[in-house]
Amino acid sequence: NPVYSPTVEIPKLPNYNYGFTDGTMAVSPNRKMIAITSHGPASSNLNVGVILAKFDMETGVVSDGIWVSGESSYGVCFSPDNTRLYTTTPTFGKKHINQYTISNYDSAAIASSYYQVSTVATRYQALKLYNDTVYVAFTNTGTLERINNPNEAGIACGYEPAAIKLIKDKSCQSGLPNEVVYVAPDTLHTLFLDTLVCTSTGSYEVELSALPGYGGYEWNDGVTDSIRILTEAGTYWVLCKDECHSRIDTFVIRGTDVHPVISVEEFKLSTTSRYSSYQWFLNGAVIPGATDSVYTVLENGDYTVWVSDGVCSDTSDIYTVTNVPTDDINDVTYLERSISVFPNPAEDLVHINSPVPVNMTLSGIEGKAVLQKNKVAAFSVNGLAPGVYLLQIKSMNGKLIKVEKIIKR
Repeated sequence: NPVYSPTVEIPKLPNYNYGFTDGTMAVSPNRKMIAITSHGPASSNLNVGVILAKFDMETGVVSDGIWVSGESSYGVCFSPDNTRLYTTTPTFGKKHINQYTISNYDSAAIASSYYQVSTVATRYQALKLYNDTVYVAFTNTGTLERINNPNEAGIACGYEPAAIKLIKDKSCQSGLPNEVVYVAPDTLHTLFLDTLVCTSTGSYEVELSALPGYGGYEWNDGVTDSIRILTEAGTYWVLCKDECHSRIDTFVIRGTDVHPVISVEEFKLSTTSRYSSYQWFLNGAVIPGATDSVYTVLENGDYTVWVSDGVCSDTSDIYTVTNVPTDDINDVTYLERSISVFPNPAEDLVHINSPVPVNMTLSGIEGKAVLQKNKVAAFSVNGLAPGVYLLQIKSMNGKLIKVEKIIKR
């Protein structure tokens, strides 16, 4: 059942009868107060003004109503902290945005706290509190006003005229929606990387899809579909648009030469072209650490390599290796061909690239050992005098695999 609260006594003003014409109503954020407005010309013989009352959200009872203003008023809203009341005076020579301080719940005190926030020739209408900001509608204009600090008294409330430009040919008058959403203007840009679509050489089709959710699309050649099928390399852009936003995305299609071909030299695999990144695979599985341009095979199987030129990437066809010795991985002939030493000449580190762990001995030209290491992949000659040295590489069981001359600069 409805709750009736006939507690607000409306004073009868000169030339006015009891009653209200059109207006608005608002409840305070803390749900403890309610305000109602009414406006109309004096010739209408209707009561106008602003009433403030206490409100019990549990029972719905309105009580202790007080008269805030007898001036024709339409819009009304509370500040977020419940200390200020804002109203609009929309017609008949008095066009104001008004502020009242309602901390002291007394009609005379509230009336004496009056501050005129703004006045212009255009009619003020609806008010709306949203996200700690008060929005103000004009009659038949393409903008919204804004009170940025509605908790503050007087000029500190931060009135901002023409704060938001509405959609072309749109205006707001008698009310504002339950939510006012402010979208930054298009002068604030977000940068997106171009989309690069890599294709194999020869004939191909590429399907480009614009971002969904927009009302219309326009490609650089006038196509208005959201999807476009292309068969040629080039740069293409699409404008995605609706009433509020526009966005342009660019697509770069490149017919790429990234199609690696494996070449072989004894037990070393490489590619016929150079790339910036590599990853070798054996039987479809990643070979850990095999990210160099050259890979020395350790076992038979199907090898592939993934490569990238920094933009596009591709994977080679399978290259099958069948000639790796299967009876003895430590076969000296095989290891001698597989092991490489670099750089030479050297100033600091010397690397030993071997498919199996090896030991090393470095001797002077007269045969005296100056350095020995086991299970070594690299060693330093930084502390040695410049000259010629002999490097002996041996298997883990001591079998001599290889001897190389090392020059220390």
